[in-house]
Amino acid sequence: GSYNEVGFMYTSDYYDPSQPTEEEDSQKETAEPETSAHYEEPFVAPAGLRVPPDVELPATVKTHAIIERTANFVCKQGTQFEIMLKAKQSNNSQFDFLRFDHYLNPYYKYLLKVMKEGRYTPFAEKPEEKSKPPSDDDDEE
Repeated sequence: GSYNEVGFMYTSDYYDPSQPTEEEDSQKETAEPETSAHYEEPFVAPAGLRVPPDVELPATVKTHAIIERTANFVCKQGTQFEIMLKAKQSNNSQFDFLRFDHYLNPYYKYLLKVMKEGRYTPFAEKPEEKSKPPSDDDDEE
């Protein structure tokens, strides 16, 4: 058998889970300024997320958000993305959970597993009940 090369480009628009996505940026503009304080709150696992008792949880909402967003992207992009991210963020302590010996790695792996199985939907992807579908009337003013 022969091996075929798979092209993989490291582009400048690569994803950095510590930065908000474009979608989150647009939501942030309409959000209240108190949201940054929310990130420093202690993290409590949502009711639908049944984390095994031997898996340590992140201390803050911000740390969980980074892990959740990273797991979500790796779930969609594949293991190659995780490898690239681990290399690019090797000096960034916010991504230490990607190391196998880090205490939050089992939590990251657990989130990745339940996302792949479709048993957990990241907070950023849940449809908001408050928002109503845009009507055509808004465009004409």
